[in-house]
Amino acid sequence: MKWLKNMVKQRELMIFSIVAFTGAVTAMILRMGVPIPLALIVGLTVGAAIGFFNGFIIAKIGINPFVTTLSSLSLFRGLTLIVTRGQNITGLPKAYKAIGQAKIVGIQTPIIIAAVLIILGAFLGNLMLKQLTTDF
Repeated sequence: MKWLKNMVKQRELMIFSIVAFTGAVTAMILRMGVPIPLALIVGLTVGAAIGFFNGFIIAKIGINPFVTTLSSLSLFRGLTLIVTRGQNITGLPKAYKAIGQAKIVGIQTPIIIAAVLIILGAFLGNLMLKQLTTDF
C-alpha cells in the first residue's frame, strides 16, 4: 500500500517527453511501411519499457524520483530531437491520421477513445484498490 501512496504523491516530470518520444518512434516506424497495429504496439512497448526502466531506477536502485524523472525528461526530449532531426514527421498513412480525425456517430474518435480509456482505467483502478484493501 505504501508504494501506491508514493506513486500518487510523486510527480512525473518526464511524461510529456516520453509521449513525444514514443510518438516519434511510432511515426518513424509507420513511415517504414509497418502496419498500423504493429507500429502502435511497438510504440506502447517502448513507452512501457521506459516506464519500467524509470521505476526500476527509483524502486530498486534508490535514486530520488525527482532526479530520475528530471533526467529522463532531458534524455527523452533530446532523443526525440535526434530521432526527428528537429523536423515534423510527415508522410504518415491516411488510415493512421483517421484515428485522430474521423468521427463515429458525429463524435470525434479521440473523444471516444479517451472515454473508453477513462472507463477502463476507473474499472481497473477500483478493482486494484479492492484487491489491495482485501490483502491488508
